[in-house]
Amino acid sequence: MVYKHYDVHPVDPLEEWLYPPFSATVFQGKIFARGAADNKGTLVARLFGLKKRLNTSALPCN
Repeated sequence: MVYKHYDVHPVDPLEEWLYPPFSATVFQGKIFARGAADNKGTLVARLFGLKKRLNTSALPCN
């Protein structure tokens, strides 16, 4: 299992958001939404590492 988001920012109070947190808003070529960009780079790195490990040897279990 690969868990990616240990902390989740609460959406309340909604009136403090510049854009709706649960709807993607494109502004000046950028996507704004809750979780629109965070953790994607590290997720890809973990998936590539897992793929390499699976292709080279058995995974240890504990």
